[in-house]
Amino acid sequence: MSKKIIFLSLFFIIQQVYGGDWENYLRVRKMFTKGDYQRKDFGREIKILKRYISQNPRYMPYYSLMAKIYECMGKKDEAIKIWENCLKISPDEQWKIIISQHLSALKGKREFEVKIQKEGYLDLVEVYNVYGITRDHVRYVNNMSDIKEGYAWEEKHLPDILACPRNVRIKFQFPCLPYIKKRQDIDFFRTVIKTYGQKLKIVNPGNYSSMHLLAFSVSGKNEKGKFILEYDDRTKIIKTVEFSDWINRDRTHEPVYRDAEIHMCNGEEFDNPRKPLWMFHYSLKLKRKKKLIRITLPENDKIRIVAITLK
Repeated sequence: MSKKIIFLSLFFIIQQVYGGDWENYLRVRKMFTKGDYQRKDFGREIKILKRYISQNPRYMPYYSLMAKIYECMGKKDEAIKIWENCLKISPDEQWKIIISQHLSALKGKREFEVKIQKEGYLDLVEVYNVYGITRDHVRYVNNMSDIKEGYAWEEKHLPDILACPRNVRIKFQFPCLPYIKKRQDIDFFRTVIKTYGQKLKIVNPGNYSSMHLLAFSVSGKNEKGKFILEYDDRTKIIKTVEFSDWINRDRTHEPVYRDAEIHMCNGEEFDNPRKPLWMFHYSLKLKRKKKLIRITLPENDKIRIVAITLK
């Protein structure tokens, strides 16, 4: 056998083991997506992923997919173990953030440190805890609402920055945007907050006159939620907000975004122009002369928050 043939043979073997990781990931993800929304048996996918991980144990998307599969199977503890083991691999900065987000969600973390970014966008990357914005033909964990088919928003229709139609000065940033290198990375992130009283400590507090929410309820009716706003002089103010349901829209609430193309948790899509999904804008007045240092979210798990902006 010539040296050239030996070299080419080794080259293709290496490509198959390492160079084809993304293709391998997509192949297993496609297998995982097959079937209806009730499917729970993913043993074959787990077996193949374990083989791929043995070939390249540093390829993070494999672990991400395996953790998602275990979560779909109702094995939360297994998903936690996978993410905790990922920390031992010395992941890059993007994956450290992804790992932290998933562990916070799976363990039900309640206290967070958040930063105000430019334009007043609140960095909520670690606080996002459900799969609410998804890509085409990708199965995901059904935790956005109690709808058995698992409705979610379609990622490709949402812009990076979403402005309020009635007041274009008020803008919201696409979830996790600073940490997404390309849009396909959204597969690795959770993108909506299910509220249960999380406390958000602002690490770089400032003086703002209003707080704006991109949010909705998922219970089929309006839901009330109490926010606790704490200032640097230790005063606390409670603000109650009534949120419209994302399907059964309350027309007195200010709409920001609608989409009639709806994803289901098994990756399928359907059009429902008569009952689209809605996101709404809500605003709270703040004490501008005081610095806002902490926000406590509502103790109501039927409320969903997509983004928060301070002005």
